[in-house]
Amino acid sequence: MSTDLQALNHQALTLPSIHTQNPDEQFSDPVARPSGNGEDGSGGEFCRTPTSEKHRIPAALRCPPAPKKPRFSRSTSCRRKLSELDFFDVVNRREVDTFFELAAAAAAAGRVSKRRRPLVE
Repeated sequence: MSTDLQALNHQALTLPSIHTQNPDEQFSDPVARPSGNGEDGSGGEFCRTPTSEKHRIPAALRCPPAPKKPRFSRSTSCRRKLSELDFFDVVNRREVDTFFELAAAAAAAGRVSKRRRPLVE
């Protein structure tokens, strides 16, 4: 390994030369050359935000109203259909009426008593 390091030290290291271009030489075509009147001092102006009055956002004359919760109107599509609500009116109305009449009569007569379970130990 030491012989490899010694061989490297004796060799002349040659690096390729670096060629640079002057910015003026880079743009030899006068059409492709950027204008040199940049305000930032870099000498070139490529993109710039327009600052004229017509490009500015207009000032708000008054503040917009505060946000409000949207109101949901009850539409007929969300409600139950009338035919579903009229179930007891149409189907077996007499049977339902007699059931409640008998239950009310029995409660009024005092025949209804609670069923109690005997306590088993």
